[in-house]
Amino acid sequence: MGTRKNWKVATLSFFDNFFNPIITGFLKTLVVFLSFFSLYRLALLVANIQEFKDIPLSIILQSFVVGLRFDLSVSLYALSLLFVLNYFFFFFNRENWLRLFNLVYLTLVLFVFVFLSVVEIEFYKYFHTRLNIYVFNIEKNPGFVTKMIWESYPVIPLLLIVLLITLVGFFIFRKITFSRKVKTAPLPIFKLLSFVVFGILMFIGIRGTLSEKTPLRWGHAFFSTYNACNKLALNGIFTLFDDWLKNPQREEDPEKIFTSITPNTKNLIISVLDDSLSKFIEFPLRMYEFDTHPTKLNVVIFLLESFSSTKIEEYTSRGIPLFFNRLKSQSVYFTNFHSNGIHTYMGVFSSLFGYPNLLGKNLMVRNIGQQSFNGLPNILKENGYTGYFGVSHDPNFDNMAGFLRGNGVEFVISQFDFPQNLVLSTLGIPDHILFERMNTVFASARRPFFGIILSTNNHGPWIIPKVEGKNFISTFDYTDWALERFFELAQKEKYFDSTVFVITADHGVVENPRYDLSLDGVHIPLLIYCPRFLKPAEINTIGSQMDIPNTILSILKIPFFTNNFGKNLFKYAREDKKGFAIFHESQTLGIIYNDWFLIDRLKAKPSLYRYNNEEPLKDFAEIYPDTVKFLKEILEGMYYFTTKMVFERKVSEISSSNANTQGRLQPKQQ
Repeated sequence: MGTRKNWKVATLSFFDNFFNPIITGFLKTLVVFLSFFSLYRLALLVANIQEFKDIPLSIILQSFVVGLRFDLSVSLYALSLLFVLNYFFFFFNRENWLRLFNLVYLTLVLFVFVFLSVVEIEFYKYFHTRLNIYVFNIEKNPGFVTKMIWESYPVIPLLLIVLLITLVGFFIFRKITFSRKVKTAPLPIFKLLSFVVFGILMFIGIRGTLSEKTPLRWGHAFFSTYNACNKLALNGIFTLFDDWLKNPQREEDPEKIFTSITPNTKNLIISVLDDSLSKFIEFPLRMYEFDTHPTKLNVVIFLLESFSSTKIEEYTSRGIPLFFNRLKSQSVYFTNFHSNGIHTYMGVFSSLFGYPNLLGKNLMVRNIGQQSFNGLPNILKENGYTGYFGVSHDPNFDNMAGFLRGNGVEFVISQFDFPQNLVLSTLGIPDHILFERMNTVFASARRPFFGIILSTNNHGPWIIPKVEGKNFISTFDYTDWALERFFELAQKEKYFDSTVFVITADHGVVENPRYDLSLDGVHIPLLIYCPRFLKPAEINTIGSQMDIPNTILSILKIPFFTNNFGKNLFKYAREDKKGFAIFHESQTLGIIYNDWFLIDRLKAKPSLYRYNNEEPLKDFAEIYPDTVKFLKEILEGMYYFTTKMVFERKVSEISSSNANTQGRLQPKQQ
């Protein structure tokens, strides 16, 4: 009995020392903030209840659970300064100095949270998105905007609600024992121990994830196919400050960035996008319609990491056999194809949605990216397709999973779906393991389906997975074999013969750059394999990842509306058009058009090259100023209108099913 009593006393002594007044007060305060955010999320739900009427209650409730992760991150951000400051004085037994400071600080923080939340109620009703940096647009015309707000909203009642909630919070914070004296002060070692332990937990809570690749992003809230619930799970304070931090004191005004725009720019773009299948309704909106009904073939797109045309040519010239070359002889192969940038997120975005990436930070990460883009996944989903995304590492890296879930992809397969002993590095599991799983998924998938597979092994840290009976000379060689392995398995499945396989790269490889905007970095293959419906051919038309959506939908004969800047490469080839490709890196833009390559450095002097000429490094900019002007206007025009559409929220999904009911996109009568 004595031993048990001593153990109990020791345990109580440990908890009394470890959970000191700072910790207990901190935890109580945290509960107050989490409770506020949950009640606010309920208010936001009620205020927009029409958006949720057809959504299962279990999914709505899950929004509250997922949302706690964001609420915790925001709350801990706000409390971190208080935690460190209180602990500093507590360690030296001077914590009573902070009682008034704690009360004032917590009340002010709550006031800011409540005020922004009340603002967000109306902001969400209008924009259907959580708070972002555009809530600060009042700075542009404060007098006009203030008057409009006063006339449009019940300002006085809303302010009274803000003050009432803040007052309630004030009295709650007064009751919290954040720095109350205890009879026996905790030992210094326990003060240090509790500070370190809770400090680590706080850091993890703020970061929102244990993943070494990806901190908490808005995409983590996109857990379902119901975007209303995904947005409900977010925290408006999180999205606002995340957006602000990603756009620090920077005005993204396309009028100032792209100076070559003229009243004739639209006509120039229309002329270069004309593939005779599409018809402009109102620039940039076009519609595609076909003579036959859709084929409903499955679609699988491989985005192979750094699988550049340069590497294919190098291995071919060295006599190293590639499965890709064997597959090429049975496919439609585009020799003059390009990525729209040199980063993976650029390849994912442009290949699926047909737009160039915006200048600056990754659009998929930024809060302005919380839109339903009218791209390949959404159009296919609308036509009965089930969407899959397979990636070997953390799917939330670059916010890919969240962005794609919000744009037509229902299922994500990643390293978290495999035993962790298969993980090689931060790039996750071996590509061939992922490819094998995706084949299994496709074999049992409801048809038609749409799949995106992103490989990663052909990237630093350049780990070549061990495969029994195989020796690889490089990660490039390994990726080629992994692709071969997939096709060996897929050919045994029923879905294989009714699937369009698209094989391309996320971007190229910069090895021996001749220009400051390297062509090797964007020169990639495009191979389309579907022997039952497409005869093998080699096509030299210039194209880019932006052309993939329109080209694939044209193969499927699915009528659609689009405001992207892609084209149907098959139609271009049949009409003997040479085509074009645009891309950028940082503030430098590039366009390949016929035999010309223009480097547009925006505010610096451009360069014009004949990149396939015997003098590929000769700058013709001063010799052909009209060509420079023409190409700059097309190039900057596409970036200009894309930027405008994104920030004016005009890229959202256009319902082809609605269009069908109006008879606008029915198949043509033969």
